[in-house]
Amino acid sequence: RTRGLLHPAYLSTLHASRSSLHRGVVHQIVRKASGFPGPTDRVIGQPRPETHPHLLKHGEVTPGITKREYSDRRRRLVQSLPPASVLLVPSAPEIIMSNDIPYIFRQNTNFLYLTGFQEPDAMLALTNIPNPSLMKHGEFAVAYNHDPGSFLFVRDRVAAREIWDGPRAGPDDAHFIFGTQESYSSSQIYDRLGRLLDKAERVYFSSSSPSWTQHRSKLIDNIPKVQHKLFNYDETIESMRVVKSPAELSLMKHAGDVAGTAFRRTIRAVKRDGLKTESEVAAHLEFHCKMQGAQRLGFPPVVAAGSNALTLHYVSDTDVLHRSSTSPLVLVDVGAEVDGYNSDITRVFPVSGRFTEPQRRVYNAVLEVNMKCIEVCRSNTGITLAGLQSVSVVLIKDALKKLGVRFNPDNREYLRYFPHNVTHWLGMDLHDTPKISDLELVPGMVVTIEPGIYIPLDDVNAPEELRGIGVRIEDDVAVTESSPLVLSSAAPKTIEDIEAAMNTE
Repeated sequence: RTRGLLHPAYLSTLHASRSSLHRGVVHQIVRKASGFPGPTDRVIGQPRPETHPHLLKHGEVTPGITKREYSDRRRRLVQSLPPASVLLVPSAPEIIMSNDIPYIFRQNTNFLYLTGFQEPDAMLALTNIPNPSLMKHGEFAVAYNHDPGSFLFVRDRVAAREIWDGPRAGPDDAHFIFGTQESYSSSQIYDRLGRLLDKAERVYFSSSSPSWTQHRSKLIDNIPKVQHKLFNYDETIESMRVVKSPAELSLMKHAGDVAGTAFRRTIRAVKRDGLKTESEVAAHLEFHCKMQGAQRLGFPPVVAAGSNALTLHYVSDTDVLHRSSTSPLVLVDVGAEVDGYNSDITRVFPVSGRFTEPQRRVYNAVLEVNMKCIEVCRSNTGITLAGLQSVSVVLIKDALKKLGVRFNPDNREYLRYFPHNVTHWLGMDLHDTPKISDLELVPGMVVTIEPGIYIPLDDVNAPEELRGIGVRIEDDVAVTESSPLVLSSAAPKTIEDIEAAMNTE
């Protein structure tokens, strides 16, 4: 038995019995007779219900997402394509940081969305061509699952590499574990796909995949006719991903709880343990996110003390937390990536544990904009991302006037104080589905709401006591049929809640 196929010695026995035996049963018989461990018995390069029951439930491929849901995603995508189409989805490559030291691997989002497979150097091929198979003449494949038109190419199992890098799924078992029709070695991608691509009228690919350029060159070298059939599919799959399933929303709520709880615990440590620097705050945030199960932070966190908050993506983390009578604010923008889904939360807290009166004025002004924008995130409003931005600009202008900031409301002077968008899609990526912009909000979509007011230190048009204050309040909001669902509610948001979290044992 090699690569999921059977040696000729077995064929005489199997041909006589396969009419009466399920192909999966035949596979089990051969495994037991040959001494190979069954696919349910073996540790691979990622958790499985059989080997990690503390992380996954029965039927799940990744935490919270079942094999059936992954299969449904593939079917929906294939059904959206024109007849005689093939879609190629490469995994992320392993990226080297220095010499032979790799960066921590993160799977390509589209590939992960369609497979749940967490190894590099793989490819998924999907097709709606009738009766597809990549088997060659004389081969007899043994498959557990019937997800027609889905083929997974994965790295071979190599004992010498597994000693160093850990076990791999391997082409023998990948189709069983991940639910595709067939699975093969990644070394056979271009050889196996040749006949299928010859039949295809259109071949879809993702330009957002970092490994696509390399695959495209190899495809054209091996199958020259394919270069006239290539089309981009990014927008098609993003239109699926932008609406989350109940399972995805549950995972995103968990990611919000993780980051929100980390923020609460960290600001308490600022007051109780006397954290002294931005980098200490950042370290506490990451520690508490990972202690709750996050695989990583969703992005380098912003921890901006005092006027550093005027830099929107301040990530230096080199300043100290000045403890003075003016009680400087610290802006924290943090997100946790948990089981493939992200949160994105921004809050502001005073180092002393108490807001000053000027800080309260700016904070509450931004908070009011935040809450009013959240209320608009309903499926019956017809609102789009651009519409949310327009709503936020009107509200920010009004807030600036009430704060006593002098500016011309009839032009774009407000951008000096509010220079960014109020929203973006959120999901498996931080800035999720970027090619989708003009859709009306419908249930299952998740957006951020992040208004801010940033008053430059040298702004003579703002009251002196407000200069140098930067406030942004960001929440993750799921659109529903009725009231918006705030996924980031675990993070204290009102002044009263933030002060209580910092000062209560």
